[in-house]
Amino acid sequence: MPNLAIGMTTAHRTQLYAFESLASLRRAGFSETLHIFAEPNAPDLSGHADVRVHQNTTRLNCYGNWRHALEHLYEHVPADLYLIVQDDVIYRNDAAKQLTAAVSELDLRKVGFLSLYCSVAMASPDKRMGWQDAKFYNNAFWGALTLGIPRESAGRLLENGRFRGHDHHRKVDVLVGNCFRDMGLARKVHVPSLANHIGRISTLGRHKVRGISWGRVGYQFKETSDG
Repeated sequence: MPNLAIGMTTAHRTQLYAFESLASLRRAGFSETLHIFAEPNAPDLSGHADVRVHQNTTRLNCYGNWRHALEHLYEHVPADLYLIVQDDVIYRNDAAKQLTAAVSELDLRKVGFLSLYCSVAMASPDKRMGWQDAKFYNNAFWGALTLGIPRESAGRLLENGRFRGHDHHRKVDVLVGNCFRDMGLARKVHVPSLANHIGRISTLGRHKVRGISWGRVGYQFKETSDG
């Protein structure tokens, strides 16, 4: 595994997923210290081994907390790759192994992010297996559930005017995808998906909005790999 730093953004929910997500992350082979970036009244994960909680005193919202997580890790935790995950995701048992393979095979100087999550909207039409360029749907990348960002790319993103000027409380996936596309850096997804979205209660209340398809799941996701 490359020198990896992991941050999880978490917020208050009426239904908790963070404990299941943390357990799944460990089963998938990620043993690094997990940095929790917690909104007010988020679930308390401080009692778990190798967990460090960074408590927000005020609510930063989805984009603000995601940016805070990446900024903090980039500035205080030297690493080759930053994995920013959300608190309602589970992982295939070989996710860490597959991420390691990608790092060894790809030129990270040309990569914006490696997404362990892949929806059907992101997979290329031929559905070939393994790491591939993300397909944009409706001119956007969907699903910032678990993004591995090389250190050099993280620094470029944090200095990017479009990223820093974002004034919406969410749309992290669309923003990050378009920023890296603007920079000419690759956006990679894995088919089948190495992660799955288990959240059914949105911290933003999007599950209550009629007519939207909220809570998409990973393409062909299974918790146990065939290998």
